[in-house]
Amino acid sequence: MKRRATSFAILFGVVCFTARPQPAPRQPSYDELVTRAAGQLRAGDADAALSTCKAARNLNIARYECYVISASALKNQNKIDDAIGMLQLGLAVAPEDKQPALRASISELRGGGSASAAAKPAVLSSPTQAEIVLWKTIENSSNAADFRAYLGQYPSGAFVPLANARLQAFAAAEEAEKHRREEATRPWVDPITKLMWARQDNGSDINQTSAMAYCRNLSLAGFQDWRLPEIDELQQIYDPSVVSGSYSYDGKRYDTHLKGGIQMTGCCGWSATRGKSSGEAWAFYFGSGFPVLHRCGLLHLRTGAVCAPCRRMMGNLVI
Repeated sequence: MKRRATSFAILFGVVCFTARPQPAPRQPSYDELVTRAAGQLRAGDADAALSTCKAARNLNIARYECYVISASALKNQNKIDDAIGMLQLGLAVAPEDKQPALRASISELRGGGSASAAAKPAVLSSPTQAEIVLWKTIENSSNAADFRAYLGQYPSGAFVPLANARLQAFAAAEEAEKHRREEATRPWVDPITKLMWARQDNGSDINQTSAMAYCRNLSLAGFQDWRLPEIDELQQIYDPSVVSGSYSYDGKRYDTHLKGGIQMTGCCGWSATRGKSSGEAWAFYFGSGFPVLHRCGLLHLRTGAVCAPCRRMMGNLVI
């Protein structure tokens, strides 16, 4: 067979121009940002006021006005502990003649906040420079131990409400993750097909042969008769109206759409349905909802990792 050679001519055009440097846009000053944030707060836009105040604090962290405006915005959002913490930051940098008013505001918030906050002393001394430095070091930490260490060092510190709030958030996230893990061990029964599905796949990319073995050897919820589903069975658990999770591919995240809270680690699930050619099997793409025929030894399709969802007949399940 003769190969036809095709040549491509690539033309490059050169555009010449003269550019004059443009002056950089003038950045608003701290006072202008404070005025803008106050107006946003009066207009009822707490989120905008908080964002503007953050920009102002980046310009001058030693001014107290935006701490007060931020505290008012947080109070409007019913984030009392955060509002108290913001006032305490303002108290640390406020002029002496402004500090009584800030202390009175803190006392007022504590009187109307949570029961735990109300039990604390109403009047606080300004935090020391060492405490401020420590708090600034840990305030964005994702480690709960940092906030416990702060509370141990400063049990009556200025940022105790914020530290407690962060610890509560960590506890809530831990509880949510625990619930998610427990749910993953509870199979879901499709009320239409009566197939029982594992809510979690094998957890990583896998080839089709290993996927078959994984489901065959799976022991879950007291059952050992799990199987890799057929391609039409996978299609029955696809629901484009549901966002069940997401997966990462090529630096981006994409949604998956499965019924019953089934979680897929990758984009696709292998099926037991073989193709017409030797060494091929069907997988189902849960991003856009279509079957894909690929070689059984592949770990990845063009759209991402392929994993092993498992199912069984409902059998003698007692609900």
